Amino acid sequence: MKTILFPGDAGLLSAAGLSRAVQEGFAEKQLLCSFDTWEEQKEGLIRALVQDAAGKLPVDDRQHSRVSRQILSLRLRGQEMTLDIDCLQNASPLESFSKEYEATFGYQPDLARVEVVCIRIVVAIPIETENEEVFPDSAEPPSAVKTQWAFSSGFRKETKVYAREDLPVGCLLAGPAIIQDPYSTLFVDCGWSAKLGSEGTLRLEYEQTVSNALDQSEAVEIELFTNRFQSLVEEMGERLRRTAVSTNVKDRLDFSCGLLDATGCLVVNAPHIPVHLGALGQCVRAISKTHDWKPGEMIVTNHPGVGGSHLPDVTLVCPVFSDGHVLIGFLANRAHHAEMGGITPGSMPPTAKNLAEEGVVIPPTQIMSGGVLTLDPIEGLLRESPFPSRRVEENRVDLKAQVAANLKGQRDLLAMVREHSFEKVTGFMTSIQERAEKSLRRKLAGLKDGLYVASQRLDDGTELKVEAQVAGDSLQLRFGDGGGVHRGNYNATPGIVYSAAMYFLRIWLAEPMPLNEGLLRPVSIELPVGILNPPFPENPFECPPVVAGNVETSQRLVDTLLLAFEVVSCSQGTMNNLIFGNERISFYETIAGGAGAGEGFHGASAVHTHMTNTGITDPEILEYRFPVKLREFSIRRNSGGKGKYQGGDGVIRELEFLQPVTLSLLTQHRIEMPYGLIGGGSGLCGENWLIRVGEDPVRLKPTDQVELLPGDRLRILTPGGGGWGSA
Repeated sequence: MKTILFPGDAGLLSAAGLSRAVQEGFAEKQLLCSFDTWEEQKEGLIRALVQDAAGKLPVDDRQHSRVSRQILSLRLRGQEMTLDIDCLQNASPLESFSKEYEATFGYQPDLARVEVVCIRIVVAIPIETENEEVFPDSAEPPSAVKTQWAFSSGFRKETKVYAREDLPVGCLLAGPAIIQDPYSTLFVDCGWSAKLGSEGTLRLEYEQTVSNALDQSEAVEIELFTNRFQSLVEEMGERLRRTAVSTNVKDRLDFSCGLLDATGCLVVNAPHIPVHLGALGQCVRAISKTHDWKPGEMIVTNHPGVGGSHLPDVTLVCPVFSDGHVLIGFLANRAHHAEMGGITPGSMPPTAKNLAEEGVVIPPTQIMSGGVLTLDPIEGLLRESPFPSRRVEENRVDLKAQVAANLKGQRDLLAMVREHSFEKVTGFMTSIQERAEKSLRRKLAGLKDGLYVASQRLDDGTELKVEAQVAGDSLQLRFGDGGGVHRGNYNATPGIVYSAAMYFLRIWLAEPMPLNEGLLRPVSIELPVGILNPPFPENPFECPPVVAGNVETSQRLVDTLLLAFEVVSCSQGTMNNLIFGNERISFYETIAGGAGAGEGFHGASAVHTHMTNTGITDPEILEYRFPVKLREFSIRRNSGGKGKYQGGDGVIRELEFLQPVTLSLLTQHRIEMPYGLIGGGSGLCGENWLIRVGEDPVRLKPTDQVELLPGDRLRILTPGGGGWGSA
């Protein structure tokens, strides 16, 4: 901020503003009709609303009132986000909607699907227009009333004090200075100046001197650009949230956005889902091996063999080129679609025998070319795959939301390059990663050289093992094969392993910085063929299933890495994946549990931990949109491990189903207990219970699938976190 306006009555601003405010009357009517229906009815509706709005003004002033705004809230059927069009300023509301829609979402809308949500009429009483204020260069400042000591730029300085009433129009005061009037005191700091305008406003302006510019250290600039980059990807996420229609994206926030450099390495992430973020670079680099990127295009994929995770997680990658057609970097987002086909609703089948049975497989495919959206090839896959999607229209809208998010990031990144230069922006992309690399090397150099080993078991007995070799300022992570490719769907991918490793390094380092691939520069990772590196032939029917590898194996990998270096006790170590649906609806959520305790702190209760960072569905939304009642959602008291520092407690969540649905569960730590450290106790295991009408409760397996009838209930008790230290 370089300019500030300080009105003459700033000390009384609210009261003064009320005395000058325009008197307005408002009237609104919800319509929820097509635009054609609106056109047929608008004259009578507007006339009635104008009368209603004018009736809210003082009787004596009504004859002088006029319509100041006539706002239509428009959207496409199926979307929730509306765009407001003022009909008084736009002769063609549909044309204006089309332009604003394209600017917001990145593609032209189908105008046949435009819906009028509501009409708002504003009637106002005109007021006299105030004079436009000018700030002439025409007067010398008066003598100061007095001087007093004040702190400015970190130093105590003798500062002149002026009476505002003595200042002539156009006089310029250089800071430091103090300006007083009966209702306010204004301090003008060093580097700022204040000038009085013709209507009594003081305009403060800041001019950065050469010496000030030179004082900005590289560390400060790195922080500034880190924040700029983070703001960019956070805005991408907000655009995605606002424009999607699925509960998964809009309410649970199961999506991630990241900025990558021209080599495809992650630079900055929004605070989204760790299991997504670390794999974005793997995905971009895998696509780049076989694709020659061009301006105006975007690629979509969910294939685990090209940096994907599991099929519901759909990734969109967008290259960003400078005005000179030089690649600046990439923007990518990954969102979990609640329905992506497969043998069960929700696309997370516990019984899948291959990748094809888990859902629609999307190899890297253009979704935008030359700036034109091309959804037909993707829609063909969604409808015509061996196990097609049950919610194609929802997939389409969420894909468009992902496109809009990338285009929002593209515009912001190009604006940043135009403001700061290509060299500076790309230079700080590199600097952010270099800083992360240096920080991790310092951490490793302070550690005793040697081999750090840990292993954990999945509930089916599969071993996850890591050997961490520290040598100087470098680290080698050697993972075991887990007995080969998993016979079920707990197979992970290299992208998931890299995500887990990057996340572990970030929290172990414990320094404020974004998750980025500079953390992996001092690290080499060995992955033998097996559960963490399965083969992916071209035919999806020959590929292993992976759906639980993303959500569950990733959590247990983090458990294993944390154990090797005794960083913190085990958290719940699962996402407690709950999926249900039928041919009409698909629902998915992950459920919170207990966090592990550590040196000097207790574990948090009822939180999502490590590789998941989603919300949980609000009860009102859950019960309104899906055939289910939430019977209980509470903290599972005393489920955390005992110790000097207590592990966090899990939760209890009980649902009653109102329609026949297929229920799928993917959970862990139902048999293996979450470990404590340094003498701390283990957290309690989780439990999954099915309660059928008129029958005794039945305990379900960690990974299970059942058919439910109306009145059946599911009761889930999530694990607690491990304790730390002897009590």
